[in-house]
Amino acid sequence: MVVNVSNVTDSSFVNVAHHLVGPDADRKAANIDRISSTHFWQVAAIQHGALTMDGRVEYNGLDSNSIDKDILFTSEDSLLLVYRKDKSEEWKDYPDYTKLIVNPSDRKGFVRISKLIPGDYALAHGYKATVGTKDIEKYHVQLYPNPVKDILNIPTQEFNTNFKFEIIDIRGQKVNSGTGESSIDLSQLAPGHYELLIKNQQSPNWKQARFVKQ
Repeated sequence: MVVNVSNVTDSSFVNVAHHLVGPDADRKAANIDRISSTHFWQVAAIQHGALTMDGRVEYNGLDSNSIDKDILFTSEDSLLLVYRKDKSEEWKDYPDYTKLIVNPSDRKGFVRISKLIPGDYALAHGYKATVGTKDIEKYHVQLYPNPVKDILNIPTQEFNTNFKFEIIDIRGQKVNSGTGESSIDLSQLAPGHYELLIKNQQSPNWKQARFVKQ
């Protein structure tokens, strides 16, 4: 990790440790599939006055010998930078970063962290969480068929006959939304991996599932 200090008003101490072993990854947000098993970073700071930092990390999943091979399978679309303040917190998608993709097909590039703060950082495979303040829980009932070509059926025992849904692509963008009764027509959706957010109309809580569109 490369650290840049853009503003400091008094003496401060910053330490960055790059651990070449995976962190404990039992506690993580629902949109995170897998956290790197090969390395993570810890940033610590003792500051006096204002301290503003940004940073950059490199990722490499080019081949079977690369350090990020376990989270970069085919492309960088599902690469996340995840963060926790310490071991008492679960890992979550960090909000203040951008991916700098040099070649979309080589699984190598950089992650620029626009606001670097003390805590633990790791690279992960997952889906960008874009639902803001929505209360989301994992949805363990299997949708069918999955993969799906046209009609995705929703188990009626989990939802009443009037549900609300949103569909999120692997870039974290909402590509479809609406209401339904027992199924969702996906015939116009492009092939790929998606996240489904769904809830009963009367409920404030969203549930989450994933599916593949053929």
